[in-house]
Amino acid sequence: IKLWGVDSITVSKKRKEFIWGEASKLINFNVLEKSIKVVSLSELINVFPSMLEGKLLNKILVDVNK
Repeated sequence: IKLWGVDSITVSKKRKEFIWGEASKLINFNVLEKSIKVVSLSELINVFPSMLEGKLLNKILVDVNK
């Protein structure tokens, strides 16, 4: 596993652009999409207790327009 980060203070803009360009090639977006659950703000109240207990396998994306 590689963990790449971008330190926005000490890294040049050119280097950040390179890193973000490479990172997008390493991500399998099909797998990522399957691991995300989209909820509305009103649904979040029902999901939040499971989040606090660490019981969720998915990442939660709150769609404020849903």
